[in-house]
Amino acid sequence: MWRSNTASNPPATKHCGPSRRGHDFAAARQAIAASAARGLHVGAHFILGLPGEDDEMLLRQVERINALPLETVKFHQLQLVRGTALAAQYDAEPGRFRLRTSEEYLSLVVEVLRRLRPDMAVERIASEVPMGFHHLTQWHLTRVSTLWSLLEKRLTARNAYQGEIFIPLRR
Repeated sequence: MWRSNTASNPPATKHCGPSRRGHDFAAARQAIAASAARGLHVGAHFILGLPGEDDEMLLRQVERINALPLETVKFHQLQLVRGTALAAQYDAEPGRFRLRTSEEYLSLVVEVLRRLRPDMAVERIASEVPMGFHHLTQWHLTRVSTLWSLLEKRLTARNAYQGEIFIPLRR
């Protein structure tokens, strides 16, 4: 079972929260727990870098991800797709957005992975939007397979790995 949990930080829920997704993070957490309790394999998607999120918030979000009974996770960079509400919000308030370069995004992913539970499989670190649909971003110039390769090189160079600084939550 896959859940789309794009926002667990209150400032970001305005953009991808209950009013846009039909559920809030508490409802997603409950659905994930109920699904896992029934023996279903559960994974979730998370967008890193929604408006209103800074790096500190994103890294704290990893604690929430770790606390969920997830087996797999997919991460996505923020991409603005032409003609969407998010693209219109960017046009109206560009200062609320931080559009990361691929290098900045990979640095963030390294820090997320260092904190992520070591038993959780990461199935995706980025997504692709077809060329011609991007609104102001240059992500169409970088393939996801290239990002995986760059991430592996960066992790090796830093001698970093998933779960390196993971701290289990006390219940």
